[in-house]
Amino acid sequence: MNSLAPVPGDTPQLSVRQLGTSSKSRQHATLRRTGASEGQSKSVGTQRPPFSIGPQENRGVICAVCDSHNLGRSIGLAFINIPIAEAVITDVSDTQFYPKTVHKIQMMEASTILMPVITSTDPGLALRSHIDEEMRGIPIVHTPKTDWSKAAGLKCIQDVAFKLDLPAIEFALEESYYAVCAFSAAMKYVHDEFGFTFDKHSVRIKYQPPANVMMISLPTIQSLELLENAQHSRSKDCLFGLLNKTLTPMGSRILRNNIIQPSTQSCILSRRFAAYCESIALVDMLASFASLARIYNYVQPEIQDTVFSLTEVRHPILDFHGVNNCVPNDYFITEESRFQIITGQNMSGKSTYIRAIALVHIMAQIGCFVPAETARLPILHSLFARVSTDDILEASLSTFSVEMREMAFILRFVTVPRNTTRGYRALTEVGGNFRNVNNKSLVLVDELGRATSTRDGLAIAAAISEALLQSGATVYFATHFSELGNNPTESDRISVQDY
Repeated sequence: MNSLAPVPGDTPQLSVRQLGTSSKSRQHATLRRTGASEGQSKSVGTQRPPFSIGPQENRGVICAVCDSHNLGRSIGLAFINIPIAEAVITDVSDTQFYPKTVHKIQMMEASTILMPVITSTDPGLALRSHIDEEMRGIPIVHTPKTDWSKAAGLKCIQDVAFKLDLPAIEFALEESYYAVCAFSAAMKYVHDEFGFTFDKHSVRIKYQPPANVMMISLPTIQSLELLENAQHSRSKDCLFGLLNKTLTPMGSRILRNNIIQPSTQSCILSRRFAAYCESIALVDMLASFASLARIYNYVQPEIQDTVFSLTEVRHPILDFHGVNNCVPNDYFITEESRFQIITGQNMSGKSTYIRAIALVHIMAQIGCFVPAETARLPILHSLFARVSTDDILEASLSTFSVEMREMAFILRFVTVPRNTTRGYRALTEVGGNFRNVNNKSLVLVDELGRATSTRDGLAIAAAISEALLQSGATVYFATHFSELGNNPTESDRISVQDY
């Protein structure tokens, strides 16, 4: 950009002069109207000109935003508060949604936002969209890209900055390319839009390093070899070369931004350490799943809302040990046949059959592939199993007592409608309040009532089956009591398989 000084022969302009360094004196400006002749001038004291841009007209703070696009979303911001002749220049290292940039603009109460001219395919369109959405009501002006020049910005800083501040500002902005470009565009806009320039060394310019990050100067970055080796620029013998094991350009850019701007917030560091540990653990678990799936030919299950269909399912443990006589099985359940009664001779594999479906469901819901040819499963919210046959001598509990206690625990979680039949009334005394076992539950029961007489066992199995049937849960009920399938009122909701 060219010098922002008035051009002889142009329309008469006004020059804003800083009257002092105190905050009170900087509330007003001495205005000098210039004509074609340099020697003609007229002082108007502290009187505000007709085109005053005071806060009441909402044109006090001009904000220029310059996006690096392809360098890790480094944003340069420049704010010019015209009424008090003050400028703030800052850099922001942001994310894809630009929350820090938007927050900074909001905090500075910008009245006009400047951005370079962009096209429909320009990467800056995303930044424009986020600013437009979050800063509704504030005009966004696109200026030519030629206005965004680091050389012109440095020239403006040298011209208008306080002399005492100039060395520190130039040092701080040595690597702030986009922030200086933004300042250049802001100064050019002030000149073109309002027709005046600031007097020499009349603007207090402040550089604000990014918030909540460690400030590291450029000489420090170079001397510590943070980004590149001091002797050989292409060498990886630097901190960035050591840490950069990333596989994507985005990861490399984020790493670079973090090295030159380390966080000063302990909460962020704690979350990052926790995420680091959790990510390693998660990757380790997924690698274990992948290894198992590759070796034993597991398949990816499809998660459906209500479909329950598996073909050629192998019991995971038997499959792992390579049991040759392990026969794959199919499972298919509909809304009308959610209660499955499994009958068959001893040692025919009933227990293995019902346990396999539970193990496959658990594997699917931890994100693991399953041992099957095809698998389509719904999401379960609870799983209950009564398959053990052991007593507990130390608690003086017989096999029958253990069986009844485990079933009582399951029935405490059963949701049974109030209009159910005698089974509910009988079980109220056994299980108490029923809740939470519903159509999102899987219940496995293996040979209930085997530890007592046939008559008592059948009565207990029938009552419990009726309660589970009313709950709407998916139930696999392995039993020798074939009479359980002979319920004429519920025959359309019961499926009997002779295994």
